[in-house]
Amino acid sequence: MSTNTVQKTTSKKGLSEAEKKLIDKLDPNTKALWTLIDIRFNFFEEVADKQNKRLSVLESKMKKVEKTLDSKEVNFFREMNERRFKEKNVIIFNFTDSQNAKNTDLQKIKNLLGNSSVSDEIPFDLHMITVRRLGKTYKKDTTRPLLMSLSSPDDVNWLFKNKKEIFTGNTFIANDQTKSQQEYYKKLKKEVDARNESGDGKFGIRYFHKVPEIVEIKESQE
Repeated sequence: MSTNTVQKTTSKKGLSEAEKKLIDKLDPNTKALWTLIDIRFNFFEEVADKQNKRLSVLESKMKKVEKTLDSKEVNFFREMNERRFKEKNVIIFNFTDSQNAKNTDLQKIKNLLGNSSVSDEIPFDLHMITVRRLGKTYKKDTTRPLLMSLSSPDDVNWLFKNKKEIFTGNTFIANDQTKSQQEYYKKLKKEVDARNESGDGKFGIRYFHKVPEIVEIKESQE
């Protein structure tokens, strides 16, 4: 690169008037050297600016990811807490309803359990039971589900184990599930229905360690 060429590319950006005059007084060789240094410096400055912009964009993306992860963690712990709360509950369906249900349901449940064939095996105190209807008001032609709360998940397990000896007719019980659990079960049920309609076998849903899974039902299992 010739001295003249270098001088044409000299950058005086950001220099004071006094600094510019000093540079103009330099001999051609020194000025050429200064120009090369200045060009390199400007190049690395531009590279640094681009890297800073990239880092700024990356930092912004990372903050969004962290925010999403924080939200997922919050939702996860909220779901776990709700499940722990609900695992001590049982929902009873088709249990006689009435306008005075608020005052009579608890005693009816106690009588039902106390008069069952497994009353001597009940592992929990009947006085610790609480019940409430899931629904605002009583309607003559409908039966609101009844939510029964027990002392522990073990009490709930015992109730399910002995449900045939306690609940008769079309009265049945189900777990109190979170919205997430309900949606997951509906997804499995839809898949089971599709498989059964395809004629590739007979499928159903079984619970393993409280988690529903699709299983193939053999003739000996029916």
